[in-house]
Amino acid sequence: MARFSKQESHWHLWTPLTLQGRGIIHLQTATAETLAPCAEHQVGWHQYRLTDKAFESICSQHRAAVERLLSLSGSLARGTRHV
Repeated sequence: MARFSKQESHWHLWTPLTLQGRGIIHLQTATAETLAPCAEHQVGWHQYRLTDKAFESICSQHRAAVERLLSLSGSLARGTRHV
């Protein structure tokens, strides 16, 4: 799952894959202690911060779901598209 951060102008990506390369920064690896019980399937997944160019490169090699959160009258609407 990927999410774009306007404040940082980077993509945040959660994946079970191990990524490396230019524009890719590993932020953390999920553990049972850091996840909610309903997300136990994500133990061992990695969180990365990617530049636009690195994200485009990853998307050319793998499928990625993009999550966009929109504020509509004080509530959140969630949309997902597959790249």
